[in-house]
Amino acid sequence: MSLLPLGRLRCFAGTFVWVVASACTANPPVTSAPPGSASLAASTASPSAPASPSAVIGTTTSPCFAAPPPTYLPWGTVTPPQKVTTKPGVVVDRYVGPSIMPGPIGTTTTPLEFDIGRALPKDLNEEVPPVPAREVAGRMVKIYRIGDPGVGMVGARWQEGMDGCDYFAGLYFPRGTNSDEEEIAKIIASLDPWAAARAQLATGVAVLRPTYLPERFRNPPWLLSVFDTPTSGPRYLIGYASGNESLHFVLGAANSAQPATSVVADIRGTPGMLVTTASWPAIAAYWTENGNHYAIQDGLALTRNELVRIIQGLAAL
Repeated sequence: MSLLPLGRLRCFAGTFVWVVASACTANPPVTSAPPGSASLAASTASPSAPASPSAVIGTTTSPCFAAPPPTYLPWGTVTPPQKVTTKPGVVVDRYVGPSIMPGPIGTTTTPLEFDIGRALPKDLNEEVPPVPAREVAGRMVKIYRIGDPGVGMVGARWQEGMDGCDYFAGLYFPRGTNSDEEEIAKIIASLDPWAAARAQLATGVAVLRPTYLPERFRNPPWLLSVFDTPTSGPRYLIGYASGNESLHFVLGAANSAQPATSVVADIRGTPGMLVTTASWPAIAAYWTENGNHYAIQDGLALTRNELVRIIQGLAAL
C-alpha cells in the first residue's frame, strides 16, 4: 500500500465526501451525506471511547440479525445446522452431534444437540430462572439448567447487537456435573460475527475480515449490526475491544469528526484516506469498493503503522 503525503487534501470525485467533506471545502457542512447514508454530524465522543452506536451509523434502526454460528462444539466438528421451528415464530439453528446411549428417558439413543436462535422474549420456549448473568466474551449471559438436573440440558439467554435483540441457546451434552454449563459458555464465546455478516449479505458485497490485529486485541469480536435494506444498502459494524480501546470495522456510512490530518492512500487497489481527528475516531481509514463504503476506526491507541498492517491483512470472506 502506497502512502502519499499531502500539502492539501484533494477529493476523489465525491467518493469520500460522506467522510471527509470538511477537509474539501473552506466552510464544511459537517452534516452533509449522500442519499441513503447517515447524517455526519461531528461526534462529541472523547478520544478514549467509541462513539455511541447511533453516532457511528446514524439513526437508522437495524433489524435483529441471525444468530452467529459457533466455531466450537464440545463433540468436535462443526457441521452446517438444520433449521428447526420449535414453536410458531421461533426458528433455531440446530447443530447435531453424535448419538449417545442411554438417552434422557429409558435406554433411547439421543443425539447431542446445540440450538441457537433469536426471538422476542414472549416467543421463547421457557422463562429464564432468576440466575445472575455472567460475562462471556463481552456478553452478559444467563446460563441455567433446563428441566431435571439429571437430564443434562442447559440453556442460555443474552442480548446481541446495538438494538439489544434477545438470543437464546440450548445444549444437550450430559456430563453429570456442571461442566455442561461451562461448555455452553465456550460455545457462545466462539460465535463468529464475521461468518454471520457473510451469511446475511449478498455474495457480491465484500466482507473484509482482518487477518492481523495488534496483540492487545485478544478478546473475540462482537457484532453490533448487519443488515441490507433498499434505503440503507449493505451494512455491518463489527468491533474489537482492549480495555477502553475500541476498534471498529464498518461497511456503510461511518461517522467522523473533522479530520485533523489526512493522507491519501492506495487501499486494496482503490484511492482511500488515512485520517486522524481530535475526537472520534482518533485514527481511521476510509475507502470504497464496488460502490460500497468501508471504514476502520479506532478511538484510542492504534498507531498508523498498526492501521496500515491491518489494512494490508484484510481478506474477503
